[in-house]
Amino acid sequence: MSANSLMKQRPKRGDKPMSLAVGSTLEKLETRRLFSTVYVGATSCGSWGGADVSDVVIYDDANDNGVLDYGENSTSLTPSPGDDTIANGSLDIYDDGHTVHLRAQVPSNEYEWGGNNSIDFTADGTEDGNTYSAFPIGPVTSVSGKVFEDFNGNGAQDTDDSSLSGWTVYIDTNGNGSYDSGEPTTTTDSNGNYTLVGDYMGQSVRVVPINSSWSLDYPGASCDGGGHLISSATETGDNFGVQGPITITGTVWTDSNDNGVRDSGESATSGNSSWTVFDDVNKNGQLDSGEPTTTVLSNGTYSLDTEGAASLEYHDVILIPPADWRVSGPTNDVEMMPNSACHCGTTTFAGYDFGVTEKGMISGSVFEDMNAQVSPLLSNPGVSGITMTLIDVTTLSTVATTTTDSSGNYSFRDLTISTTDPYEVEAGLSSPPAGFVAEATTSPSIFLASVGDYRVADFKLQRVLPAPANVTASETVSGGKSITVSWDNTVNGSVSSYGFHIYQSTDGGAFTLARTLNSTMSSYTFASMSTSSSFAYVVTTYDSNGDSAYSNVANSEAAPAPTDLIAAAQLGTVTLSWTPGSGTPSGTTYSVYRFDGANSDNPVLLTNSTSSTTYSDSSVGLRYTGRRFARSAPSHWLHLWRFS
Repeated sequence: MSANSLMKQRPKRGDKPMSLAVGSTLEKLETRRLFSTVYVGATSCGSWGGADVSDVVIYDDANDNGVLDYGENSTSLTPSPGDDTIANGSLDIYDDGHTVHLRAQVPSNEYEWGGNNSIDFTADGTEDGNTYSAFPIGPVTSVSGKVFEDFNGNGAQDTDDSSLSGWTVYIDTNGNGSYDSGEPTTTTDSNGNYTLVGDYMGQSVRVVPINSSWSLDYPGASCDGGGHLISSATETGDNFGVQGPITITGTVWTDSNDNGVRDSGESATSGNSSWTVFDDVNKNGQLDSGEPTTTVLSNGTYSLDTEGAASLEYHDVILIPPADWRVSGPTNDVEMMPNSACHCGTTTFAGYDFGVTEKGMISGSVFEDMNAQVSPLLSNPGVSGITMTLIDVTTLSTVATTTTDSSGNYSFRDLTISTTDPYEVEAGLSSPPAGFVAEATTSPSIFLASVGDYRVADFKLQRVLPAPANVTASETVSGGKSITVSWDNTVNGSVSSYGFHIYQSTDGGAFTLARTLNSTMSSYTFASMSTSSSFAYVVTTYDSNGDSAYSNVANSEAAPAPTDLIAAAQLGTVTLSWTPGSGTPSGTTYSVYRFDGANSDNPVLLTNSTSSTTYSDSSVGLRYTGRRFARSAPSHWLHLWRFS
């Protein structure tokens, strides 16, 4: 007979004690005379259901160890008629003032939602008749699946998709989409399989990429690291398809006619360790330490693994051939391969081929020489549509003709190598575009002396309009800095409709158009300019055909700081004196600030418009500790003095 059954035979409060044998169990129970009855219950929780609550036992965990021990009061629950998701029962509690810890004992295939929690109260008789049913019970969930490398990005493990061992799979308990310390985890076995068992209903299972070069493509159509929602007690097939570093493959072929296209009959080039293909990660056009590389094999193929560069939006794949060879196709020596940040889809990209040739090549451009007198920050636009002719100087015959493209570029390819027979390039500039004059129309003689030799011949066009001369930039600082740009008009009477453009550069930046002026102007003043910045100016003449070349550069520098600051104190007055900085323009005004010792980060402006090189401050009192600073309005700070 259980202790609880014995208790049910005991008298209630006020009954006379029974006659018991000395030392019997009933005698010991009789010494604790009072008890109360509470009502308990459990519910199968969650929309998924599935828990058999009739197997749940509710007990008073007297020693609070989370386990039903021998002698602790307990009761089994009885399902409600017609509804096995709810079960109830009653439990007798000794009213001896102890702390009651009501807990649920559940079968091994079930769990208490939220953990092995307890309902606590004091057994003092006030609990008699109370109901305690806050025990939600659910089925234990088992989730399993596989992690595999999804080569073709179709979200399914195909024959050539390998299983991945050692990958971490976790339960995203807080739903933030990433692994956090303490969340349940497991690792995939040698076959890529995993299993997690626990109270995970309604949560998501996710995978942690093994490093930044790998990404998830299934589940989650946008490579967002998606997970599987756990919605049944036993889930299988919660798989993860992942993709590793991409591989770029291609072939190097001998471009016999040097046309940049692989024609019928053109065979692969036999490669070796002297032929290098690399991924130009930093886009600087050269091979740097750490960038992915490979070599061209003897059959002309290459395979470039871009691990470490998988997050690039695109890849610049560049071929470096031996010294006697030249890349003929693609014409810019670079294949740019688009690649999403997480490269959903295939992980192998084929067909990135290169043509190479041992033939010679002459190329160049026709452009407006706009920056002959100033920095390269001023661009030289190309001129399109110019007919270019290649001449064999020995025979004076035409070898080939072409026209400049939209960027002003041209090229002659598939040229014979010779140390004795030179070439010349003639540009069709005898009648140049309106508003231009050609600096030259024929190149010097060009020798292609070695295998794969490559030479450049450029042609410059100058604008007919002359550039303004003697451009200057003068400053005035009274009432704020102003810069007046002046120039000499060099246009003769043959040009009837024109004007001037002023271009400005701030602190060494690119020149941008600042003002458009008519032909009557020979100066312009820019007001309210920053005294802490430097400016540079060029001026052009313009007409309907465009701008002339640029003028000389005129500079306006930032105001220099004052020097040799001296402070003299007498009877509460501090007199400051200083020397103007070298190159300070006439009319400069100065700002004087006081930094109080107790407020050293917030200067007090004493004056901002003195043109004198002295200033007296009588507001400091007879005794003062502080710092003073002065600056030319407003230029560089200068530490003046400190005294007490």
